[in-house]
Formats: sequence, structure tokens, C-alpha cells
Amino acid sequence: MVYDTARGQALLFGGYDGTTTPRSDFWSFNGTGWQQLGGTVPAGRWGHGMVYDTRRERVVLFGGFQPSLGNPLPDAVALQDTWEYAGFGWTQRTPTAQPSARGYFGFAYDPIRARSVLFGGAGPNTSYLQDTWEWNGTAWTLVNTPARPSIRRGPAMAFDLERAEVVLFGGGAFGTQFGDTWIYNGTTWTQRALATSPPARWEATVAFDPLCGRTLLMGGTTFNYQTIFSDSWNWDGATWTQVAGTQPSARHGVAAAFDLQAGRSLWAGGRDAAGFRSDLWGWTGGCPRTMSTVTPAVMGQTAQYRYSFPATAVNNPYFELWTLRNPNAFPLQVPGIVSVGLTRVDLFFVLAQNFGVLGASGVQNTVPFAIPNTNAVVGFTYDVQDVDIDVACDHMYWASNDVEATVWSGSLNPALNMIAIAPGTFQMGSVAAGAAPVRAVTISRPFWMGQDEVTQAQYQAVMGSNPSNFQGSSWPNAGQRPVERVTWSNAVAYCDALSVQEAAAGRLPTGYEYRLPTEAEWEYCCRAGTTTEWSFGSSVSCSQANFAGAGTFGTGPCVPPGQTTVVGSYAPNAWGLRDMHGNVWEWCLDAWVSSHSSGAVTDPYVLSTSGPNRVIRGGSWGSGQGLLRSAHRQDSQVPTATNFNLGFRVVCAPVLP
Repeated sequence: MVYDTARGQALLFGGYDGTTTPRSDFWSFNGTGWQQLGGTVPAGRWGHGMVYDTRRERVVLFGGFQPSLGNPLPDAVALQDTWEYAGFGWTQRTPTAQPSARGYFGFAYDPIRARSVLFGGAGPNTSYLQDTWEWNGTAWTLVNTPARPSIRRGPAMAFDLERAEVVLFGGGAFGTQFGDTWIYNGTTWTQRALATSPPARWEATVAFDPLCGRTLLMGGTTFNYQTIFSDSWNWDGATWTQVAGTQPSARHGVAAAFDLQAGRSLWAGGRDAAGFRSDLWGWTGGCPRTMSTVTPAVMGQTAQYRYSFPATAVNNPYFELWTLRNPNAFPLQVPGIVSVGLTRVDLFFVLAQNFGVLGASGVQNTVPFAIPNTNAVVGFTYDVQDVDIDVACDHMYWASNDVEATVWSGSLNPALNMIAIAPGTFQMGSVAAGAAPVRAVTISRPFWMGQDEVTQAQYQAVMGSNPSNFQGSSWPNAGQRPVERVTWSNAVAYCDALSVQEAAAGRLPTGYEYRLPTEAEWEYCCRAGTTTEWSFGSSVSCSQANFAGAGTFGTGPCVPPGQTTVVGSYAPNAWGLRDMHGNVWEWCLDAWVSSHSSGAVTDPYVLSTSGPNRVIRGGSWGSGQGLLRSAHRQDSQVPTATNFNLGFRVVCAPVLP
């Protein structure tokens, strides 16, 4: 199986299914379904090799096996023919010289030298080979290398685009399987001495993942099928690493290709302990190129976006494209260039384009785009997508998504009292008890934080109810006190309802939502640029926050004792946020975990599936001063908790993945 970049589909030909007649059917897979192709096809066979020549945009097929007359067993008759497919039927090529008849050989296409490289295999009468041949589209050439792997059949072989070399693993001969790794640079073979390798095997399958810059090996078997493997391994040019996760059943003889549009390896068929398979598996390596918002499109302000990319893209030239809104995604066909991923922008209506070279940071901010300060642009939609190019291999890589931006007026609902928070990096945590370790945390995108905790009046207006304890005539100005006795789930429901309300009113920027703050966002805002235990300094007093002071729960010198106060009764921190210390505990979005790693992170968020409790922060009117520290995080609650010292505030922030 190969991936046809000119036609955007995987192509599979032939194979063996245990019958006396080998397969001669030809199929294409477009990412969602299979379709059988007609026209002239080579004779049925198994053990043949197929590669895709990206320079000439055609499939190359060589050799394989057919059963001899009356003998259904494999390895009966070895074939020596060369075929090519360019989208309209197979054509047999008749070069004056070509490799001897064989099957089960290594086969890979080198796009830099524009050569199909063949190594070894099994010839007639169980003979094993170790020669190297190259096909340039016109002639086969025998390459006399000073060093080479030993004779073998069934090696796994692929071209490593990242390091511009062929990698070969394993194979076997005369009842022995190999576990060695060899590299071919176009002149010679070199064996790599490795501390860790997959167990020895033959008939394993490899496919190179150009997004991650790794070769993925899957399956294989030992002599006489005594052990059939179900493991997968990644080769990064230096080491093999076993891959975890759900995988196909143990099998060998699998057909593989990398789907360049979908960004995943495809694994088809093969043979396991139950027999021959017709299933199809996909594997995504987890190295996406993604677009995200740095600053949203606001009338009269500057919009900016971010391109995040894997290490394999460093030093690649890139282009950023700002175009009119395009709801479609399509493969871009450029002669002589392999296009990886889908184009999501309108190339006929480009508003702006910029270019440069990707650095080592893994992120590249787009050039700022000034939005005109006129109501005429409100509601205008556009797309932004980046693409980078591997010049040596003639591959272009599109971001897996685009930013679909809509210009808005920039007016959040003033009744919500939201404060704009700029991106930045801060030291999260403290050496004090319950707050270690200290680690560098980056908040990468701007957001707005509620200046105050959500009030009873605000909650009542959105949800139509008020669960608070401190309400009614006994509690003056109850509507402006923070809502409490709210479960985590009800706080999330409030945010969801608020998002719907504000989006309908045209007051929610594209890609943003109202939600609870993550724990990192909360501490970032509580600290407001400070590094002290409290945002006010090395201590906190009754004149700065509503808490129990030096007393026990609900008592002490702070006035009024044992109750909430109207939001905003105390001076704000340096960023204009009030009651970040005391008044009511505040729900965060994260699940609570006992500790975090000490390494630097960006936009950390602990999914709710990671534990039963949710983070609460900030302390309350009943807390001692230690619980009010900016970094204090020993406390948590089950999502159904309804304490009368527990409320929340909201952020208008980017939608979390």
C-alpha cells in the first residue's frame, strides 16, 4: 500500500489470502471508504514491493510471488517485472536490466535523490539476497556498496525524510530472524549499534510519519510463526522507543502508508493467529501543527494569532495567510511538491501574507493585523492559516486547523465587570506548606477575569434561582453579595448559559467562552504580578479582605464577622480584581491533584476526569489568613458541595481543547 499524493488517496494492490489464487484487485482509500479501481492491472501476486514516486507522481511496483501449477503454497514462483501506475491504469516497464526475480524485499522511495531503493528479499527455491538496486523511472542500477546488511527476506524499510536516509530493520534467513538496524545514505549501508531495539522479527511493516519525523514499525513474526508480534515502535533516527496504547492484534504482512491529508498512518490487513485480516487501522503520532488566538479580532485593535509546530519544522521557511472566510478544506496540488494536510483558506482572496523562518521555540506569532476602527467591519469574517516547507524534501505542511475569526465590537457586557488580562509567565506555587513545588507557568492567550465574584443578582438573572444562605432582609444588599451554596456543576451551568446569552447578544469574541478559571489562571490573576504570599505583600489585614483574622472559623477581629460582604468592599489588587483573598472560596475548573510536576508548563489544566474533587481557591470570610495565600491549594471539594462560604467568579477565555 502507498499514498498517492497527486490524487489524495491510499492505493492497495494484490496480496495473499490463503487460497490458490493470489489477489490482483486494486483499491483506493480516500480517508472514509474503499473503492475498487478498474483498468489494466499486473498479474495477481503477494510479497511484492510498492512505493510512491513523489517527483513523477506515480506508483512503482516490482516482483512478488505466484503459486506454481498445482501448488498453492507461497514462494513457488518469483516474479521479476516492473510496473507503474499514474492514475489511469498500470503500465509494465521493460528496462534492459533489473533486479533478479524476488519477493519479500525492502523497498522505499528517496524523494531527495528521486530514486526507488530496493534491498534483498527471497528469490526462487528459498534463496536469499543482499543486493541494493535503484530505479530512477527509466532504468534499474545495481549499487555496489562497501557495506550492507546480511542476506535476508522480509525486512522493514522506509525513507526517513527528517534525516534524509533509508532505515531498515530486521528480516530473516534460513530460520533465523534479525533485530538489527541499518541506514542507507545513497552510497553505503551503516549498521547502528543500539542499546534498545524491537525484538528480532521479519515481515514487520514500517511507515514514516513526516509530521513527527519518526518511522513507526508494527507487527511481524518469527520463523514458522512461532511468535507473532502486536507491538509498535518509533525510530527517531537515533533510538527505538516502544509505543503504548490500543493497537491491532498481533499480525505480520501488513500493508502500510501515511495518509498525508489526514495526518495518520494507515495499517491494512495482514495475518494474525485467526487468519487473514481485512481491517484498517489508523495511528496519529501526536505532532500537530495548530493555529490559536493570541489577541482576538476587535474593532480598532490589533489581532494576532499563533502557529504551534513540532521540532521537525524548526528552520523551515513558513508563510502565514490571511484570507476571506472559506468554509471548506481541500488538498492543494502543486506539481513537484507534496502537500501534507488540508488547505483551509481562500487562496483567491488573500488579505495579507507574511513569511519567515521557524525558530526553535515551537511557536510563531503572526504579524499583528490592525482592525479598522469603524463599525463597518463588525461581523466581517476571515481565516488565518500557516504553512511551512521542507525545502530539501519538497514537502509543504499545512496547520491542521485555521483560525476562523469574526470582527466584533469589543464590548463585553459592562454589567459583568470583566477585567482584561494579558498573557504572561509567572512563578506558580510557594515553598509554604501545601503550595509546593514552584514552577514557571505561561498563560499564552489573553482573557478577561470577572472583577468580582458572581453576585446573587447576576446568578438569579441567568439561572432564575438563588441558592445563597446570605439572602433576604436579614442580610443588607444581599443582591450584591457573592452567590454561595453553588455546586461546581451549577457554576459550570451558569457559565454555559452566560456564554449562550452573550453570544446571542453579539458580545462574545470568536473562540472564547465564559467558564470557570483554570487553577493556573486563577493564581495568575490573584498574584497580579506579585511574588509575595499575598498580593498585598507579606501579610494581609482586616482592612484588605473579609476573613476570620487571627480567630477561629467565623469569628475574630475582622468586621463583620461570620458573613459575606458586598463584592468590592475592599481595595482591588494591582490588576483591578477584588476579593481574590477571602469573602468566599472560589471554584476552579480543574480537578484537584495532590501535587504538580516542577517543570515549566504552558496553559496547564487538569481534566475533571483526573479525580473526584475540584479545586477551590482564595479562602473565605471564615478562613484564617494562611488559607488566603495566593498559592494555597490544599483545599478542594466534591462537585456537589454547597457550602455557604463557597462561590465562584468567571472568565471570558479561549475555549479549552
